[in-house]
Amino acid sequence: MMETAFTPLASLTCDVLIGIASTLLMLLIGRIMGVTGILAGLFQPSSASDLAWRATRLTGMIAGPAVVWLASGEMPAVETPMSTAALVIGGALVTTLTGYRLVFGRSAPLFEPNFNLPGSRDIDAKLVGGSAIFGIGWGISGFCPGGALPAFGTSRREVFAFTIALVAGIFLARLLPNVGARQEEKVARIQSSS
Repeated sequence: MMETAFTPLASLTCDVLIGIASTLLMLLIGRIMGVTGILAGLFQPSSASDLAWRATRLTGMIAGPAVVWLASGEMPAVETPMSTAALVIGGALVTTLTGYRLVFGRSAPLFEPNFNLPGSRDIDAKLVGGSAIFGIGWGISGFCPGGALPAFGTSRREVFAFTIALVAGIFLARLLPNVGARQEEKVARIQSSS
């Protein structure tokens, strides 16, 4: 396993590239580059082109360690010290925010009729709860989905465990609203029959 040292300039450069990729995804097809959302949409794509861009994006993320392995003969070590995580957030965030300000000056993305953005700006229990679960999962596992998928190519057990839990969480999140809706329908039927 190849060990790498923390290199602030290389990390910042990579994070700026992530910000540029995020901005280009919004400019070209009007989509937010959130790995969990990209992965979730892969299970129920709306069209062949929707499946294609999601699969291409995820494959590119996972293939990174394989490219390093082919070039060097060694798999990269995956370590994320907190200073790196802070640099990732800072570098990518600044670049993305700057790029989004430019992109949203347009009326639509280049290859789609409109931007695909969340319809609600409400801060509700579902948003806060989902954010808390995301943060707790990241804290327990040490992985964010955006970092776990490239680490998937290293074949480490903890990455596989995290990815399985991530996919299970996606399916659970889709199942729970349906369970709640069925309960509400049942209560309404009971109330209307009495």
